[in-house]
Amino acid sequence: MKYFIGYLLAVNLAGFLSMIIDKRCSVKKARRISERMLLFIAAAGGSIGSLAGMYLVRHKTKKRKFTLGIPLILFVQAVLVISLFTLHRRENTSPSAAVRNELDLIEQLDDETISSFIDYQVFTGSSSVPGDLSDKEQEAAKAVHLFFENFRYEIASEHEEEREADVIVTIRNLDTRALAHDLRLELISSRIDLTGDSETSSAYDLNDYFALLSKTLSAHQYETVTTHASFHLNKEDGRWIIDMNEQLQDEIVGGFGTNLTDPDLLEPDEVLTLYLEKYAQLDADGWMQYLDMDDFFATGSTSHASDLDRLYAEKIARFFDWKIGPVELDGEHRANISVTITSYDLPAAASAYCGKLTEYAKTTDSITSGSQALSDKTASLFIESMNENDASAESQVTVTMTNEEGVWHPGISRELTNAFLGDLDSALEILRQ
Repeated sequence: MKYFIGYLLAVNLAGFLSMIIDKRCSVKKARRISERMLLFIAAAGGSIGSLAGMYLVRHKTKKRKFTLGIPLILFVQAVLVISLFTLHRRENTSPSAAVRNELDLIEQLDDETISSFIDYQVFTGSSSVPGDLSDKEQEAAKAVHLFFENFRYEIASEHEEEREADVIVTIRNLDTRALAHDLRLELISSRIDLTGDSETSSAYDLNDYFALLSKTLSAHQYETVTTHASFHLNKEDGRWIIDMNEQLQDEIVGGFGTNLTDPDLLEPDEVLTLYLEKYAQLDADGWMQYLDMDDFFATGSTSHASDLDRLYAEKIARFFDWKIGPVELDGEHRANISVTITSYDLPAAASAYCGKLTEYAKTTDSITSGSQALSDKTASLFIESMNENDASAESQVTVTMTNEEGVWHPGISRELTNAFLGDLDSALEILRQ
């Protein structure tokens, strides 16, 4: 505002002086200021100065373009200024205008709005997320821009009573429940670590969080839905101030925070699918690390044990697959899911190995060889048996899921691990016979 007033003072001074200078130039027969320039200065906001100078030195007072034109310019400018100040006053005193001022910021969505107007908690659904948003504004800005890309609003109703008011706003934005659903899946998937703990710490970096939010928004096309936000305002010093509480912020973002923390947002089989997908992504090295293989079959061989372990892990990685069956809910916090696991047919390899071992036992070499040589031979026979048997087998297992603080966790039971291993129990039973 101070710059606008300064401009008006300067341009009106220019209008006033231009009339005096042009009058003197006229008397001295010197080079004049063009009439077009005199009118331009008046139209640029200097009409009051031009009019004052015109009548002070009695210049251009006989030309209708000046005696009518400059007053007309002044009138139009006065109407515009009055309208602007009226609008400004209305913005300060009308509850719905105060709401529009804030929601227009979201539609325009500059960086200052992102970092200060919308609290990051409404996007994370948590009040205890560690980290400082200030050093993560780049990822946050990208995610929030995508979130509000199609944001629109309308004032539905306004109720004013003395120094308090309520404004109901209809908001159209993306389907935040669908977004929350997809984001929760991404968050859970990003925390699953099969080569270490079953799940990483629940704490996460905000930069990573907003990167996942951006990834989810970019990967999906969400429908727009209509929601409502209730603004409560209080009048202070002639201005309406919005009570910007957490509930209102959640309503502005379409209930995104509420949806994100809804314990019923995900089905247990959806979460189990994430874990099984992670198992399917393991290569031979991954399975060896997950199963902590180090002479897994206890052959005692110094030359073939690691080769046997790797061959077994390669077979598991090659054949691993799954199919999820019926889900049975056991109360609010437990679910039993039937799963068909496909893996390497280890019992078939064990049967072939027993046959080779029986034939070897008939040779003199099995009698004359030392213990280490026998260990190496038995390991090599097991490798041969695995190479000759290239079949898969299915196992039916039941996975128990438990819901802890709104998140489903699978129980990695011995039965499930046995299925991953291609029915190791049956293979060991064959070897014992």
